Amino acid sequence: MIDLNKVHSREATVNVKEVLTLAYAAYRINGKYIKETRRFSEDVPTVFANKEIIKNFLYLQNKETAKGFNMYVPTDFILPKITKEDTENVAEGLKYMRRYVMLGLGDLSEFQRDIVTYTSEENIPFSRIGLLAYFPQFVKNDIADTLYVKTLRKDYANSQWITDNVIEGEIEILKGFPLEQYNSNMYIGIHSGNIVNFMNKNKYTVGNKLLVKAKKSKCELERITKFKSTRLNYVKVKKVLEC
Repeated sequence: MIDLNKVHSREATVNVKEVLTLAYAAYRINGKYIKETRRFSEDVPTVFANKEIIKNFLYLQNKETAKGFNMYVPTDFILPKITKEDTENVAEGLKYMRRYVMLGLGDLSEFQRDIVTYTSEENIPFSRIGLLAYFPQFVKNDIADTLYVKTLRKDYANSQWITDNVIEGEIEILKGFPLEQYNSNMYIGIHSGNIVNFMNKNKYTVGNKLLVKAKKSKCELERITKFKSTRLNYVKVKKVLEC
């Protein structure tokens, strides 16, 4: 059920499972989480932010019964079709979130606590749709991060800082994430049994093995495990050895 019969959008409420289903539909349509809508020209279709896809869908599907609730929807917006995969992904995502109930909320960040709290509710304020729009990406990232930390603790607890100023050889990618403010990506990998991290504009995936030449920048600690990690600069990827 959706209750949009409020004068102000911040007072309207929406069903959590319906929002999550739309969140997975938006993620499927965009192929990823997009925070802001991107408008180009009349010849290039608008790329709607995931949260805008959800809001527009809910409004258009309920505007006839939502008296007093008005919202502008661009004329080029196309209603998405909900698939069986979307609903199945919601069930899997909520099942995964049970692990946080077992872990407790004490050690979670404020953002993680909000995700856990709102996905446990039956309804949420319309104004909080943006939080749940990120849910598919949150689950995907959390699964990957859990595996990443498990791998570090199991195999690389004895990582050492690299002493050579120039390194040449293989780096296996363990984790990567975009740095949009720099139009680049941050990668964390393993070189000769030691944790390294570096920025690179090219896109690599977990498991890629890169043949590189790079310079040591500084010694630091990996953010989560606090294991020794070496920052690299001027990373030249000579070859991708394996995907």
